[in-house]
Amino acid sequence: MPGTRFGLRVIQTNQGQLTVLKVVNNAQMRDLDLAVSKKYRIPMLQLMENAGAGIAHNIIQYFKAKNLKSPAVLIVAGPGNNGGDGIVTARYLLKDLKAVSILLLIVKSKPYHGDAKTNYDIIKKIARADQRLKIIENKINLIKKYKPDIVVDAIFGTGYKGAPSGIYKSAIALINKLPGYKIAVDIPSGVNGDTGEIIGIAVKAHATITMALLKTGHLLYPGKSNCGHIKIANLGADYGSLFKGNTFLLDEKFIKKNLPLRKPDSHKGSFGSVLIVAGGNGYSGAACLTSLAALVSGAGIVRLCYPQNINTAVEKKLTEVIKIPLPATNEGSIALDGYDKIKAIAQDSTVMAIGPGLTTNIETKVLVRKIVLTNNLPLVIDADGLNNITPDVLLKVTKPKRLNIVLTPHPGEFERLFGISAKQVNQNRIEICRDHAQKYGLTIVLKGAPTVIGTPAGKIYVNPTGNSGLAKAGSGDVLTGLIAGFISQGAKPEIASCLGVYLHGLSADIAVEKKTEYSLIASDLIKTMPKAIKEILNIKNQI
Repeated sequence: MPGTRFGLRVIQTNQGQLTVLKVVNNAQMRDLDLAVSKKYRIPMLQLMENAGAGIAHNIIQYFKAKNLKSPAVLIVAGPGNNGGDGIVTARYLLKDLKAVSILLLIVKSKPYHGDAKTNYDIIKKIARADQRLKIIENKINLIKKYKPDIVVDAIFGTGYKGAPSGIYKSAIALINKLPGYKIAVDIPSGVNGDTGEIIGIAVKAHATITMALLKTGHLLYPGKSNCGHIKIANLGADYGSLFKGNTFLLDEKFIKKNLPLRKPDSHKGSFGSVLIVAGGNGYSGAACLTSLAALVSGAGIVRLCYPQNINTAVEKKLTEVIKIPLPATNEGSIALDGYDKIKAIAQDSTVMAIGPGLTTNIETKVLVRKIVLTNNLPLVIDADGLNNITPDVLLKVTKPKRLNIVLTPHPGEFERLFGISAKQVNQNRIEICRDHAQKYGLTIVLKGAPTVIGTPAGKIYVNPTGNSGLAKAGSGDVLTGLIAGFISQGAKPEIASCLGVYLHGLSADIAVEKKTEYSLIASDLIKTMPKAIKEILNIKNQI
C-alpha cells in the first residue's frame, strides 16, 4: 500500500476504506461517545459491546490468516472501560470459536463499576459453565510461563496519563515478555492518548485496535512506535458525521485528489515559475537541491538567484534551471545589492522560495527581511530564511500576504524564531504548530517525526510517510522546492505543503527499499520522486 512501507499503517475495518483521515484527542472522543449515544440512542453499554465484537473480529481474522486451529488467548483486563472492552472480547471469542482457550487476567486495585462491572458479572457466570475460559484476578505470577498465541492488552485506555505502577506496571512488563502476537485495545497501555508520551513503561504492541476514530497519541512519538499496525473498529455508529475537530491524517487519496491537473494542451507557462533565493559559500548544494525539487514536482520554470562566487559549482550541477548569479558579500553570501534584480525577476514569477544555504551574514539578513516585507508572491521560507527573521518581521507583513506564506522549520529553527524550546515543541508539536499558524495567520510545516502542517484556520494535517533516512542535511531543501513547485502549479499554500510533505516522505520510503535508512541522501529523493508521484496517480478510487 503506497505510503505505508515504513510509516503509519491504518486500516479501517468494515467500512471499505484503507485509511482514516479524522483524528481526535481524548476529550473529543469522550464528547463523541456521548453525542453518538444521545443522537442514535445507543446505550454506552452497547458501545462497549460493539467494541468487544470489533476486537474479537480482528483477532479471529488473525487466527485465520495464521491458520491457527486451537489458539490460546490471554486477555489482560484493567480497571476501567478498556478492561470492559477486553472482557466483552473474551465473550465474543467464546461465541465465535469452538476450539479456543482463553485466560482472562483481571488486574485492578478497586472493584469494577458501571458498564465494566456489568460485563464482568456476565463473564464470571460464563466461566462457571464454559471450561474454555479461566479467570485469574491479580495473580500475575501464575501465568509467567504461559505461552499464548495472542495477548490482548486491555489495561488502560487512551485517557491514561503518568507512569504505570504496582500491579499495572507488573502486568505491562509481563505482556512485553510473553510470547505471542500482542494486540492493544484502543492504545498500548502506558501511552498517553493525547501526546504519545511514555513515562516508565508501556506495552509494545504488534497491532492496535482503536475505537471509531484515530487518536493523536497514535501519531506521535514515542507512543507511535508501540502501536504497530493500527486498525479502526466500527462501533456501529457514524462518529465521523459528528466530528467537529480539525486534526487530520494525510492519506494517498487526499494527495491524489489535490495533485495539480496537467492538461494535454499545457505549456511551461501553465505550471508557473518558481523563483528561488538560496546558496552561499560552501552551500551551493542546498540551492541546487531546492531548484531540482521544484522541477521534479512539476513546475514549468525554475529560476535560481545565488551569490556569484558559487557560480562554477551551480553551473556544473544544474542544467534545466535558469541561473542568475548576484553580487556577493565578503563572506560569499548574497549581497544587498542583489535586491533590485530579485525584485525584477519576481515580476515574472508565480512563487518565491527563500533561505536554503543563505547563511546569516549581516548584510544577507537585511536582504532577507527586505524581501519578506516587500514581496507580493506566495513565499516559502526555510533554513536561513527563518534564521534571518523575527516574529515582528512576520507581523509587519499584511494579513492577506501572510496567508500566502509557508514556514518550514525543524524544532531547532522553530525555537530560534519563536523562543519555544525544541524539547517543548517535540512534546506538543500538534498544538504548538496549530497555535502559531493561527496566531501569525500563515502555514507552518513543522518538520520532524511526524511532520505536521498547521494552517491559518487552525487545521492540522499529520503526515504518516517518511523514515529516519530523512534525518540528513539537504532533505529539508528538497521539501522547500517541492512545496514551492506545487504552489507554482496552482495549489494553495496549505495544500501544496501537504502534497510536498507526503510525497517527500513517500519518496524516502521508496528510496530506502534499496538504499536503507542509513545510506539515503537528499539527492536520492529527487531520483525517487517520479516513482512516488506515479504511485499516487496509480491509486484506484475506492468506494
